[in-house]
Amino acid sequence: MRIVMVTAALGVALSWAEPGFAQPVYPWCLKADIGAGATVDYCYFATFEQCARERFRWGTTSFCILNPQHYFRQAPEEGRRPRRSGAR
Repeated sequence: MRIVMVTAALGVALSWAEPGFAQPVYPWCLKADIGAGATVDYCYFATFEQCARERFRWGTTSFCILNPQHYFRQAPEEGRRPRRSGAR
């Protein structure tokens, strides 16, 4: 009986859960100095030009970088084959 109650409670709890929404991962980040040696990353730029325009608002200590999360999510190039492991 306890198993039925726990299963029912779990089913009710999961039915109220909201679905997750994927956040887009943009390719460019602005790394800005906010004082006292602290920096902040704003990673919501689709192009380098958008990031460069925003950079001027933050002064000379800010710069644009490639978003590491976006870089490592990209698929490998089609013309390249993966390396084989092991001896020949």
